[in-house]
Parts: sequence; C-alpha cells; structure tokens
Amino acid sequence: MEIKEVKNTIYLIGVALALNGCNPEKRSLPPPTPAVVSPVATFPEVSEYYPALRNFTLRGEGVIDTDITSTKWFNYSPRDFNASAAQKTLKYYEELARKNMTLTINYFGTNLEFSLVPRAKTKRALFIVPENAPTPEWAGQFKTATKLYFQDPYEDIPELTVIRTSNQGKAEVNSRFRSASALNSLGFFVEACQSTLQAEYEIPQLNQHGQEITCNSFGMANSLKEQQASYNDYTTWAKNATLTSPTGVKLNLYILSESQYSQMPRLTKVLS
Repeated sequence: MEIKEVKNTIYLIGVALALNGCNPEKRSLPPPTPAVVSPVATFPEVSEYYPALRNFTLRGEGVIDTDITSTKWFNYSPRDFNASAAQKTLKYYEELARKNMTLTINYFGTNLEFSLVPRAKTKRALFIVPENAPTPEWAGQFKTATKLYFQDPYEDIPELTVIRTSNQGKAEVNSRFRSASALNSLGFFVEACQSTLQAEYEIPQLNQHGQEITCNSFGMANSLKEQQASYNDYTTWAKNATLTSPTGVKLNLYILSESQYSQMPRLTKVLS
C-alpha cells in the first residue's frame, strides 16, 4: 500500500498472512537471470494471478534463486530492477529468519516478545508495476502487498507480491525518501521481509501488528543504512516516526540496537 510521510508518520506499506516456518534443503546459488525485454510475451503467473498486466509493457523478467527460495519476477514498471541487489536483500532476510531471534516490541506501553521464524513457502511470484496499474484482487485494499495462501485448495499457489513504483519521491523537507529510487527500494525492502519471515506472539491476534512493526522497522532501517545514515541519525529519525495502520491505529517502530544496525549489511537500491 502507499507510503505517506507527514511529520515522520509512515503509513504501513504491506500486509502478509501468517504461515508456519520450515527449513528447506539448501541448494547452490546461481546468479539471478538477467532482465529480458519481451513486451508481448505471456506467462502463466501473469495470466493466472495478475491478468490486467497483459495490457502493460513487460520491461524485464527473470528468476532469483537463493538457498531457500525461487522468485519469478516481472517488471512492468518504468524503473530499472536490480536483480542482484534483490537477491542480496532476500538472502539477508532469510538469514535473519533462521537466527531464531526474539524482538521485544513496545506495544502500547507493554513490552511483548515476538519470535521471528521463516515462512514455509519457497516459490514466489513478484510483480513490479507502474503507478497506474490496477490493484490485483488478491492484494485487497493494498497497492503494495504480499499475499500467502496456505489452505486447501490453495496450498500450491506461490507467494504473491506486488510492488507499485512511484515516479517521484516525497517532497517533505524532512523526508528520508525524497528520491523515487529511495522510496521504491524501501517498498521492496519491506516486502522482502514480509514474504520471508513472520513475527509470532503467544496471542495470535497480535501477530499482524507485530508483523507490520517488524518488517516496516527493518525495511526502513535498511533504507537509512543504504543512505549511509549513522546510528545516531537513524535512531533520531526512527524515534520520531510512527506507523499508521489502514484502520488508523498508530504504532511505534521497533528501534534496532546499535549492534543490530552495525551488523546490518548496506544493501543496494533495488529499484532506480
């Protein structure tokens, strides 16, 4: 969904449904396949899950493989997609999910312990679309989203993600996302997290908010790290930022520790 920044208020980017984690067998890591311009080609993923894109020009497509997942991607946007940078981002979140981490999230004044676990699905379809592309039915109200099907008869459907690109960044003076590339890459960072790991709490009804706090917090930290923000600059910005859910609930970001931030790799912009 769209990101808005007004006095450091960030509207949640995406949504993901909870899914039990697993540890699939490792395999070798081939490099991502290069982009291929094939504007008239048709693909089963597009026909079945996002048929409206057949009215748009395909600028590139390929496959990103990691130790765990295989992502078929389609770029219908005017932005350049860096598949190698995307692979590094996905690998980062997959490694994060396998660390058996616990996050202490301040939830309305109460510290709650959320466990981060890997998602079970290993097959994905990623659609990168322009601003004027219609929203797929499975994304609901969200313009940028990740959808997971995990019940019969949908268990064989790949994980689906749509990233809606913007032609310009945010104009606010205090915005960290004034360039289109920063804003669009932020969307990918957040959805890479959404599609890779899940935040779980002993009360399942709180998992959705925990998920959104986790992935928006880490995605924004990725973005500020990419911008070479110091830890002090990052914490100053993050402490003054809030997330606003689609229902109007305001949530605080999780603030990474200095160790977490320093150990976080400086990822490259995925969309330029």
